[in-house]
Amino acid sequence: MLGTLALFRAMQGRFERGRQLIAQGRELMESLGHTNPLVATMCWRGELELVAGDPAAAEAMLNEARRHAAVSGMVETGAIIAALLARALLWQGRDTEAEELVDVARAGAPPDSRSAQARWRSLLAAVHTARGQADDAVAFAAHADLLLRPTDLLPLRADVLTDLASALAARGDTTKATRAAEHALALHTKKGNIAAAQRARNTWAALSART
Repeated sequence: MLGTLALFRAMQGRFERGRQLIAQGRELMESLGHTNPLVATMCWRGELELVAGDPAAAEAMLNEARRHAAVSGMVETGAIIAALLARALLWQGRDTEAEELVDVARAGAPPDSRSAQARWRSLLAAVHTARGQADDAVAFAAHADLLLRPTDLLPLRADVLTDLASALAARGDTTKATRAAEHALALHTKKGNIAAAQRARNTWAALSART
């Protein structure tokens, strides 16, 4: 509940309040010596920093979470952390390191989890886009979007659509890229994610200017 509230505050642009809430939760978990919830607070902080647009801060926190998860044998949690960390590295232009983490996320993704299966595909699409491999990028991002269509995982689908928009733009499909970016913006707006909506709006505006 605390993590959800903190991330909600971050989505509203109230990043410092979100950080305060997570710090309170972390302090409590450290005093109790509960490893799994402690790792969760680190993941929340990493996600918050991504929402805030600070990938370096996210990287530092998620690396700490990953170390704790590895020591505790938290394989599935480790895969989720790897995916978040891959995003932070991609935003810093470090696609080779990000791809290694995508492999970890892929290996730890439960076969029946649409979210986990979509997440690693979307991240791999972003890796391919960064390398100019547009056709592969579109294929992975489109598959990720297809996996999420029957779900109500709107924030994740918005992220996937943003990756799809970038892939389509790299391939030269500007019209389709603009539609995907516009859809991502609509989903972020619907969920009240002001910070992500602004990034999606910038992407949509840039693509619209090309058409």
